[in-house]
Amino acid sequence: MNEEPRNALLPVDDPSLQEFGWRNTPRINFAPERRVVPTSPFVVLVLILLLIEIVSVPIIYGRLRSAQDEALAAKDRLENVEGVLMQELAATDDVTARIGEVNEEINQVVQQSAGVFEVYNRLTQHRPDWAASLQALLQADSEEFRINRLEANAPASVESPSQINLSATAAGANTIGGFLDYMGAVDDFLDLASWNTALTSSNRTTLDAVVNLK
Repeated sequence: MNEEPRNALLPVDDPSLQEFGWRNTPRINFAPERRVVPTSPFVVLVLILLLIEIVSVPIIYGRLRSAQDEALAAKDRLENVEGVLMQELAATDDVTARIGEVNEEINQVVQQSAGVFEVYNRLTQHRPDWAASLQALLQADSEEFRINRLEANAPASVESPSQINLSATAAGANTIGGFLDYMGAVDDFLDLASWNTALTSSNRTTLDAVVNLK
C-alpha cells in the first residue's frame, strides 16, 4: 500500500489546520501598556501635605472671614460710640453756654439789686436834721468867734456820715478853746471830726473844721 507522507500539505480548509494556526499566532495587544511606578515616602508625604492644605484652606478662610466680620462690626460699634460722644459733647457745650448766660443774668440781677438796695437804704435811713444842726452851730457865733461859712454835704454812701464844713474867724486862742468846749457840749448829735487853725496878718485866728452829724 502506498502511505501518504506525514508532511504532505493538507487542504487549506481543513479544520485541524485552521485550529492549529490560530493557536500558534501571537496575540497583539492594542491597549496602552500600564507601567507601575513605585511610590516613594517623599511623594506620600507631599500628597499628605497637599491634602492637609486642601482641607485647611476652607477652615482658615472661614476664620478669616469671621474675623473680618467681627472687625467690621467692632468698627461700626466704635463709630456709633463716637457719634454718641460727639452728641454728648455738643450737649455739654450747650449746657455750659447756657450756664454762662444764666450766671451773667444773675450778675446783672445782683448788680441791679445792689443799686436798688442802696437807693432804698438812702431813702429809709435816718434823715439828718440839718436845721437843728445848723442852728446849734450858729449859736456859737459871736463877736469874738465869727462864723464865715457853713456848708452841708450829703453822704457819699450809706456808710458815710453827713457833714458840715465850717469856717470861722476867732479873736484869739481862748476863743478857739471856747468853741471846742461848746462842741463837746453838743456831742450827742454833732461830732467835731477835724479842725485846724491859722494866724492871719491882723492877728486874728482862722478856724476850718469838719463836723459830722450823728
